[in-house]
Amino acid sequence: TTRVIHGPASPLYGDCSLGGVVEVYTAADIAGPAGSLGVTSFGDVRGWATTGYQHERSGALVSLAGQREQGWRDNADYWLGNGVLRGWRTVGAGRLEGGLYAYGSTWNSPGYVSVADYNDGNLVAATDTTDGGDAQRYIGTVRYGVSLSPRTTLETQLWGQLGKSTVFLTLPEDDVLTQTAERDDRQAIGMQAQLSRVTGGGELSVGLSGRADWTTYTLDETDERVPVSAEQADDGRYQALGAYARWRGMLGSRFMYDLGLRGDLVRYQSYNHLDSLAEWQGATDPMLSPKIGASYLASDRL
Repeated sequence: TTRVIHGPASPLYGDCSLGGVVEVYTAADIAGPAGSLGVTSFGDVRGWATTGYQHERSGALVSLAGQREQGWRDNADYWLGNGVLRGWRTVGAGRLEGGLYAYGSTWNSPGYVSVADYNDGNLVAATDTTDGGDAQRYIGTVRYGVSLSPRTTLETQLWGQLGKSTVFLTLPEDDVLTQTAERDDRQAIGMQAQLSRVTGGGELSVGLSGRADWTTYTLDETDERVPVSAEQADDGRYQALGAYARWRGMLGSRFMYDLGLRGDLVRYQSYNHLDSLAEWQGATDPMLSPKIGASYLASDRL
């Protein structure tokens, strides 16, 4: 299932989500195996396979997907793969879910095309056959939901993420083609707990959330992927703790209002490895965010 939350109006997420949030929940189980495989005469391959089981008190799903695409220029192909392992079971009066998600890709880049080569129609050859990169991401989640009463539910979730990407790309700098390498490593953990209660007048939700991130970013000048000189090397840290409350109700049969209040305590830190005298730089910012939303049903379609 997919749910789109537009803009920062919902107190379920902080003001850092200014563009909105997309919540995606993959299937927790599947009754049996399925799959697909497709190829083209251009060298493209795409396929997926999934299997699992469904029982009254438990279920599971395993899914793998991969694809290869051949670009229209030399050195322009890529591989991409995804893996999902999901499962759930009844624990006490609630439901316990867990999931592991893996993503990996590797690609070759044909690189920069100069104006002169473009005008002469020299579009096929790669600028540097060592241009390209790779990326990986791994996510783990554990979620538990339980009904405390016919109108009250509690949902808790823990998650962790590891991400890594490397990009080698040749670009012009002062009319000289130079290859650079960007490396980005990220780790993060987080949690959220939410208590919801439905009453005769609406729905009340209160919750806590928190996360911590660690990042390392480097930018180097390279020659065929061999470092020549360092241009940037930074470490970053981010911690956030938030609490929120939300009330949704109806006025009559056509007007729905949405009121919320969220408070966040956010801390940022950074460290420059290229400065021998550098120290960790940081700042802590509190944020208090009132939220107001409304919907009006003008007709069956508007």
